[in-house]
Amino acid sequence: MKDLRSAFIRMTVALVIGVMLIVTYFTFTKVEAQGPETPTSPALDSGRYVISGVVIYDKETGTEYVLRFGWGALAPSPTPTDAPTATPTAPDTSVPAATSTPSPTASAEATITPSATLTPTATPTATATATWTLTPVPTVTASSVPVTPVQSPSSTPVPICSVIVVTSPSLRLRSDHSTAATLLAVAPTGSTWRIYEVWPMDPDASPDEWVRVQLADGRAAWMAATYSGEVYAAFEDTLDCDVLRWGPGKDEPTSTSRPTSTPAATDAPGTTALPDVTPTPESGITPAPTSATTKSCTVTLLENSMIRSGPGEAYAATGSAYAGDPLAIVAATIGGNYVWGQHGRGWTALYTRSASAWRVGVWGSEGEICLDVPGWTAAGLGVPGLIGAVGWHVTIPDIDYNDLAASLDVLAAKGYTPVVKAVEDTRSVQEAIARGGIGVWRTTRAGDCADMDVDPKLAAWLRLVGQGPYLPPPEAVTWLEVDNECPQYFQDLTWTDTYQAEMIRLFSERGYKVIVGTQPPGWYEQHQVNKLSLTWAAARQHGACLGYHAYGVTKGLRVADTDIWTGYRHRQIRAWLDALGYGDVPICATEVGTGDGRDAFDASDFATWNAATELDGLQFTAWWTAGRWGGMTANGQMALAARQLP
Repeated sequence: MKDLRSAFIRMTVALVIGVMLIVTYFTFTKVEAQGPETPTSPALDSGRYVISGVVIYDKETGTEYVLRFGWGALAPSPTPTDAPTATPTAPDTSVPAATSTPSPTASAEATITPSATLTPTATPTATATATWTLTPVPTVTASSVPVTPVQSPSSTPVPICSVIVVTSPSLRLRSDHSTAATLLAVAPTGSTWRIYEVWPMDPDASPDEWVRVQLADGRAAWMAATYSGEVYAAFEDTLDCDVLRWGPGKDEPTSTSRPTSTPAATDAPGTTALPDVTPTPESGITPAPTSATTKSCTVTLLENSMIRSGPGEAYAATGSAYAGDPLAIVAATIGGNYVWGQHGRGWTALYTRSASAWRVGVWGSEGEICLDVPGWTAAGLGVPGLIGAVGWHVTIPDIDYNDLAASLDVLAAKGYTPVVKAVEDTRSVQEAIARGGIGVWRTTRAGDCADMDVDPKLAAWLRLVGQGPYLPPPEAVTWLEVDNECPQYFQDLTWTDTYQAEMIRLFSERGYKVIVGTQPPGWYEQHQVNKLSLTWAAARQHGACLGYHAYGVTKGLRVADTDIWTGYRHRQIRAWLDALGYGDVPICATEVGTGDGRDAFDASDFATWNAATELDGLQFTAWWTAGRWGGMTANGQMALAARQLP
């Protein structure tokens, strides 16, 4: 009898072990529900799906799915890395023949016995905590910059001298004659500016030469005519310029050469200096309020625009403004198909209502100030897209934190918004956010892409469940990139559209701003963009961003030297979104790099591409890569590259 009892126990134990091995082998075990009741004490409830422990219950079909991986039940995985993708230029086909180089990621086949609790079995070392102390970067409002009056003695003729911007695509205007001074605006190439002061008057005191000009809203601003031996703005070849630069009766110094064959200053379109007369009601232009308490914010035009005497197309055109021009907006109102902004020269369209598209952008934290402008929120406007949000993609291991921090300091000092997109590296994200910048997080421990073999809404839930244990708290990051380079999504756009919309909703309701739809360079055709209407609607509703990668693709090819298919694909995508009425959906460049991503870091490529896309309205740009991947790294060169930006 005792032997029979022992044999029975051994058989029972063997049977239990066998059942456990079968359960851990399959990702899901589909079983028929035993009745209409849902699982008790659900941890998560989406309406259709209820997750309790390791069980997902589908209330529509009455089916239970047993998760092999419950929330927090993932085992520790190899150190994740992130890889760019070399993608050939894609012809206009329904499914472009692009390929994606997979990143080394955690294996999804680890045989882990599911846990019936929500307690993680392992705590990732890279998880952020909610106890950071973030130091905000102080902002300067447009109205707080003093205007230096121009002295005009009646007894002495005032020298009239101008410069023309010769650097491309634009030259930064600052509050003082220093690269560390506050950024006020940008001057486009070819624009002509009257000079009111030159610093220093003694050309032997410094190799740099700064000039004071005047913005359209009356503020004084400084631009570097010559900096570190390079000419950025060329002087007219006139006696007045000589007098203004070196004083009356002074000979031209031998240490500074005067440019020759410089175009003379004119009143051609594009000139953004202050008009000779202040608009008055008699001139037909509605004057801007002049009260000292008037709220204003400075925006930068993303495209050429008319200036009108009032807020509507029926008002008379009084001038032109051009891409790159700064405008200090003091009031906003709806007029026809546009939201119009009032400034010192009249009214200009800020936003196209039919296309839901911004016509202006802002630098750094200036956008928050815009919300206080009279009529701004009443017209339905939020914060415009950022200009000049630049930084680094960070891949562990081997991150040079000293160089990374130094580069972020340089970017902040130059007026940029510093950016870090990190693959599971808390410290680098904190470095960016502590400087008033943008911190983007991505985990690879739940794989790069969703499972397309299940219902799309269920797939969205599984992404939330799988990534949950490896995410920092929402307040510790600016953006969360959920998927990375998943070209298989284009094989079933109906599935993808439903999945992405649900995924945006689920993560957003838990406090995360989501980056969605990130694909290899060269992807997205117009017909694909057109079929993702649920995605764009959810992105607008929840403030999500479209992910974007840009590379030279071909070994050794600079991304700045590519065409619309790879390095500048975002411009086509933006036009297609505009046509659908979703032009307000931002685009986030989470990876940009030279060649196929394995090429040596090229600081000139970094500077050239960032300058070329500065006014394209990208939410931010993260350059490949701090840390190390495939032998490639930007370590030791990041601060140097940041100094090359204007």
